[in-house]
Amino acid sequence: MLKKVLKIIANIFTILMICLILFIGSYLIQIKIMNKQYANICGYTFFEVVTGSMANTINIGDVIIVKINSNYKENDIIVYEKEKSYITHRITEIKENGIVTKGDNNNTEDEIIKKEQILGKVIKVIPKVGTIKRIILEPTIIVSIILIIMTYIILSIIKNDKKEE
Repeated sequence: MLKKVLKIIANIFTILMICLILFIGSYLIQIKIMNKQYANICGYTFFEVVTGSMANTINIGDVIIVKINSNYKENDIIVYEKEKSYITHRITEIKENGIVTKGDNNNTEDEIIKKEQILGKVIKVIPKVGTIKRIILEPTIIVSIILIIMTYIILSIIKNDKKEE
């Protein structure tokens, strides 16, 4: 019974690791090889927050998950592009000539932006994982994870071959 439980746990772990590798691989291909500004993974992307303009709501080092879409309303927190940078602020007003945004921790509103500048809407804030993200995306860590999974698969195959003999 214990062997079956351990085998199930090992299989779940393997599946999760493969999914993680595919996710990281997709991210790296889009960012490093295709030279995109952000990775679009099934209509979502993520950013690490590097300024305190949204402090107390979103803090430095938090990671935000952004749904890439075009449906926004006042009070939504959005990510928009301005001069090759991505800014995360709250929509304070939607006007005919554009959208007004402001960082929760800022004293003044931003310049009016166009709807086309908006990348998407923040749907989730994951506190303090910027450091973890930097560690996971290190090439040595990725190679180590791949080697561990390959070793596990090879050992499983060898073990199955010995059972069949």
